[in-house]
Amino acid sequence: MYIYFKHKFLSWRGLSLRFFLFGFALFVVSGNLLAADLKLAWDAPTTGATPAGYKVFYGTSSGNYSSSVDTGNATSATISNLTAGNTYYFASVSYDAAGNQSIYSNEAN
Repeated sequence: MYIYFKHKFLSWRGLSLRFFLFGFALFVVSGNLLAADLKLAWDAPTTGATPAGYKVFYGTSSGNYSSSVDTGNATSATISNLTAGNTYYFASVSYDAAGNQSIYSNEAN
């Protein structure tokens, strides 16, 4: 059986191959479509000692942070490979040259 499409006759076999290749290509890129990046930024303290650096903690449950990123002395961070559609919770700490950490910041989600 043939289908007339744009002045051409196409067989079902030819169409099914094209649909398969399209589906496969969509599957290959879908991993990147479901990943998300988030840019966080904050203000450095204006009083007291200057921190040696900052860490951002995050996870999918409030108050339970399964991952962290050490940003050094930068006041921003990009968190990569987050799953689109999930809710994430973030908190940060500052630390001094000896590695002593502050308490967690207010949580953001």
